[in-house]
Amino acid sequence: MDSIYHFQVLEFCSGGSLLDFLNKRDPNVLNEGELRGVLKGLCNALAYLKHQSVVHRDISPSNILLTADYRPKLSNFFSATRMPHNSLVSGLYGDQEYMSPEMVRNLPYDCSTDIWSLGCVAVTCVTGAPPIMVRRILILFPPILL
Repeated sequence: MDSIYHFQVLEFCSGGSLLDFLNKRDPNVLNEGELRGVLKGLCNALAYLKHQSVVHRDISPSNILLTADYRPKLSNFFSATRMPHNSLVSGLYGDQEYMSPEMVRNLPYDCSTDIWSLGCVAVTCVTGAPPIMVRRILILFPPILL
């Protein structure tokens, strides 16, 4: 085995990505029970990553895979990095719609950047759109929505 190659082995996720799953639904949102299951699984995954001092940096619906029984699995660890003890990392990674404010401003950040992204995923799951799109809609069409 050549040490320059990294491989990720996951169980087969026949449910596809969370993004694909949402896009196939009408309305393209999760119900409360589905959301609870997805968020619980992702919180467990992020807790494990934090314990391993790893920041994923690209949490978004396209990087969350679903098993046949809709358990979420994080994927796409290409931008993940190990956090040196009690320090911060920097750099722009992932989908802008799911980036934390620190990352967007190119400021140093820690594992909490993944929690922000998880919150954005939760908003997407209940509204059908990333938070930035929801905000734009509220700004552009306030009279219609009131």
